[in-house]
Amino acid sequence: DFCKNLKTYNFGPSYGIKINERLALGTTLYMHYRTRNYINRHFINFDDGRYQWANAYKWLTESGLKPVFGLMWTPADRWSIGTTFSKIYIFDTDLRAQATYKSPDYTNTTIDYSIWKSHDKKEFPFVTTLGIAYFPSDRILFSTDISHYTSAPYTLRLNNIDTGSYIPENVSQESVVNMAIGAEYYPNAGIALRGGLYTNMANTPELISGKTYQPEHIDMYGASLSVSSFSRLSSLTVGGNYAYGKGKAQIIGDDPSIQDAVMQNLTVFVSAAFSY
Repeated sequence: DFCKNLKTYNFGPSYGIKINERLALGTTLYMHYRTRNYINRHFINFDDGRYQWANAYKWLTESGLKPVFGLMWTPADRWSIGTTFSKIYIFDTDLRAQATYKSPDYTNTTIDYSIWKSHDKKEFPFVTTLGIAYFPSDRILFSTDISHYTSAPYTLRLNNIDTGSYIPENVSQESVVNMAIGAEYYPNAGIALRGGLYTNMANTPELISGKTYQPEHIDMYGASLSVSSFSRLSSLTVGGNYAYGKGKAQIIGDDPSIQDAVMQNLTVFVSAAFSY
């Protein structure tokens, strides 16, 4: 049984300036606020009659700033090139965790129960994006972009509320590159059809034999499709994303065995905008 609720809020002022007819600059200073609730329960029956039961609950809130700087350049008619630079800086973090665990060991009949907390701040990568768009006609747009995320390792110390001890956890976030291609088609002045392909590569290390408690490593590949209806003052978009990936994982935390893993993700979205 697995449940993860993640909510991220970014809000703040933006400013843009037109340098000349082909070059424009812009920046945004977001206030960043994120909450995450994580519940993971599993019960495993082994062939020899043993069993393992574990329950983990994590609750997180964090706040900070996310500055974004962007540049848009039009080198020729029907061509546009843009780039952005961004990074999230965390100022405050509150992490609480609760763990319940029953070992599959026959000789150990006790159930381990512990509560942990941490105020260590997560490190986020520096993100650079580059996008290119081409308009072969007034009705069709082709685009592609590439995003680079720097490595961002950090240490998270979980403090046991009852004993005062702590467990240092070295979190490894590796450098990754993601790519996307897409197209837009306008059958008329009020309708837009959009579709594309993209990657979502894992920033976790590849799993190593002999180690335990390793995070999963699954590279995802996806597709998106949407339709928009808009007028001068409003717009409505309906669409969906589907992603699929294969990789490796460890479903039993204290067991060094590595399992093949498959992940699928389906998202349906509706968005609306209104201006006046």
